[in-house]
Amino acid sequence: MPGKSSGSSNISERLASVLLAALLCLTPLAHAQTVSKEEAGRSLKAIQAAFEDAERKEKIWRWSWAGFYAASMAGNLAYAEYTDSHDGRYDAHVSATTSALGLIGMILEPSIYKDNLRSVTLKARRPKASNLKKAEGMLIESGRTEALYASTHRKKGLAVSFAAGLVIALDDGRPEDGAIQFVTGALVNELKLRTHPHTLTRFWRDYSPRTIEPFLSQLDWNVLPHYGEEGLDGGRLVARFEF
Repeated sequence: MPGKSSGSSNISERLASVLLAALLCLTPLAHAQTVSKEEAGRSLKAIQAAFEDAERKEKIWRWSWAGFYAASMAGNLAYAEYTDSHDGRYDAHVSATTSALGLIGMILEPSIYKDNLRSVTLKARRPKASNLKKAEGMLIESGRTEALYASTHRKKGLAVSFAAGLVIALDDGRPEDGAIQFVTGALVNELKLRTHPHTLTRFWRDYSPRTIEPFLSQLDWNVLPHYGEEGLDGGRLVARFEF
């Protein structure tokens, strides 16, 4: 009898330990998934405001650069019309062409925020945890696109600048001037990419400081959770290098 009692006691203790461990594991998860309607509403409004701010700043950036390209194109065409220099006229026509391509790109390129802003606005009208999860996913998606904007668009600008320099170097027989054209175009393109707003990546740092470990928060890194089909399902650490 004592043996049976001891064995039964051990089984009970093991069962209690397993249940306690499971409870400790599940409690934080349940707590993290429990979001009140008021909390969801506040967070959704904050995300909506961030998207609106991001779209507004992107429009300012886009139309500022569109104005720059339009002025550059007009200036180069005017210079080509009145100059007596063959080299100057040739370079002006090439620069006007690259400016026209830049202007078309600024006008036709779709906003990276517009569609998600519309969806977030609709979800903000129905504040609940599931809508908040989806809105956070859209925030992360647009933030990631925003953070990687320069790297994904740099090659296009470099290709145009390289082609312009190559035309001057080979077609007009002036490799030095072709190199200057390429470097100038590449620098302008880099300046354009560097001035693209990073509104959502900055907003995420303030919105979700719990995802940043204390020793990482002092570094210039982006900590963005990964958003899967079922919602937020883990963290991804993305380095952002400043030059």
